[in-house]
Amino acid sequence: PSAITGTDFYAIYMKLISNITGYRNVLVKSRSYELLIDLHDRGLSKQLYLHGTREDELADIFENELKTITKQVSSPLIVEAGANIGYYTILEANAVKQDFKIVAIEPNQSNIELLRKNIRISGYEDNISIHRCAVDKERQNSNYLNIQTYIRSTKEVQMKISQQKLSQHGVLMIFS
Repeated sequence: PSAITGTDFYAIYMKLISNITGYRNVLVKSRSYELLIDLHDRGLSKQLYLHGTREDELADIFENELKTITKQVSSPLIVEAGANIGYYTILEANAVKQDFKIVAIEPNQSNIELLRKNIRISGYEDNISIHRCAVDKERQNSNYLNIQTYIRSTKEVQMKISQQKLSQHGVLMIFS
């Protein structure tokens, strides 16, 4: 190519760092916690490596709203669809700080590996479960989690799914 774009430069730089250090994953400080990121990733990991945060103002608003909502229910169940490497998953866990469960849903295996490590680093193994699948309100097969069936089967909620009804029973749906 005749020119190198910023994205290309980042990719080359990260691969160089990875080759020199022998590490593909590094620990970065993000908000009030640490996350393991993938130096070869051009999405979330890149943003966290360069800026230490992602959607900072939105994350602040989300965190404050989550604290307010979860004060109104005991033992909340949070279902996060699209958990990625755990940026919002750990933010949610830190915000709730009470008896809670998070169901982290992520279809990408490499993201799941980092998600699992990030949950372990933060000490929330007993509170967060990981499901490798995508979410769909109608389909249900090995690649999809039918969220209505999941919620009924966990016995936390015995009702038809709706965000309003779920929030009344301490179930928060997070699509990140």
